[in-house]
This record gives sequence, C-alpha cells and structure tokens, in this order.
Amino acid sequence: QTDGQDLPPQLTLKSLRVQNSGITAQGAAALGKVLATDRVLESLDISSNPIGDDGVCALASALAVNHTLTSLDISSVQFTDRGAHLLLWGLRQNRTLRNLSSKGNALSTSKRMEMATVLRG
Repeated sequence: QTDGQDLPPQLTLKSLRVQNSGITAQGAAALGKVLATDRVLESLDISSNPIGDDGVCALASALAVNHTLTSLDISSVQFTDRGAHLLLWGLRQNRTLRNLSSKGNALSTSKRMEMATVLRG
C-alpha cells in the first residue's frame, strides 16, 4: 500500500508511435475515443497496421473534435477512397493537423489531392 507520496508525477504523452503493432480497426476505434478527448497528444504514428477503412473512419471522427494533434501517419493501413471520404470530413473540421502521411494505401489521385488541399487550408 502507498499513501500516494511515492508515486511518479503524471506523465504527459505528446507523441505515440505504434507502427506495425498489429492494431486493427477495433484498436483504431479505441485510439479514436482517446483522441476525441485528449488535449495533449501532438503526434500519432499508426502506420503499417491493418486498420482499414473502418479504423480510418474512427480516427476521422476523432479528428473532427481534436484540437491538439498536429501530425498523423496512417501510411500502409489498408484504407481506400471509402475511408478517405470520411477522413476528409474530419480534416475539414480539424484546425490543428498540419502533417498527414497516407502513402502506401489504395487511394485515387483525386482523393490524395483533395486531402493535400484540405490540409493546406
């Protein structure tokens, strides 16, 4: 038992790199719930995880209300134009994200260009 005096101070996580860790759409949904209320995390790298369109959609919903994330890497997460459609909605709501990496996904040139345009504001 402890009286709390010997516990470490609360840590602040500003960057999370979980690339190639087997995270699926369910894990992305859990991350999305955290991102929706998080006020500290600035960078998330979830690349090379099989989150697919459903996982990207969960992250997109979080982006719509998150105001701290500035960098997101969703490279090689197996999403398509279907997931990109909702991602674009989330990006349009978000005012802080400046860096988005989405290479290695089956996206059309038009969706890639649209995402780049939205990020430039």
